Amino acid sequence: MFNIAGSRTLTANYTPIPYTVSVSSNPLLGGTTTGGGIFNSGTSVLVTATPNIGYTFTNWTEGGNIVSTIAVYPFTLTGNRTLVANIPIYPIPLQLFPIHF
Repeated sequence: MFNIAGSRTLTANYTPIPYTVSVSSNPLLGGTTTGGGIFNSGTSVLVTATPNIGYTFTNWTEGGNIVSTIAVYPFTLTGNRTLVANIPIYPIPLQLFPIHF
């Protein structure tokens, strides 16, 4: 608060709020995740899940809820995020192993 004694020019200064993006894979051996870190609010963030051999990407979840079904997930940051890339073992079809009696 101040007293007005004449004309004044005021400037508001704003600082972006930093938020954290945490990424992990489920299971841990399923693959790698990248794109996590600390970013300012409003930043465009891109997280990526890369399955290891024998695994396949299914989805990104947050708090158990599916947020994306694409391995390269872009979003605008508005708060802290904890993302899990679900990368289960790729099922081997039975027809690849013929059974002989």
